Amino acid sequence: MEYKPNLLPNLLDDFPSDLTLSETLQKLVRELSQCVETLRETHELVSPQLAELEQRYPNALTKRDDQRSMGRASSSYPA
Repeated sequence: MEYKPNLLPNLLDDFPSDLTLSETLQKLVRELSQCVETLRETHELVSPQLAELEQRYPNALTKRDDQRSMGRASSSYPA
């Protein structure tokens, strides 16, 4: 997922400036809890589809595999 630098300032804009530190932290905890729940739901939806793709294409390279093979020499022979 791509990092969006404008997300945090927009989130903070929604908070009134007269909140105490404790109130601000409580609001942030609620926001993070909602994010966690959204991620959990997304994982539940995507996980079975990912498992099916991994079964269909067991030899497919992941992005991590591609980066590893392209970024470093993986041979046991010294250069």
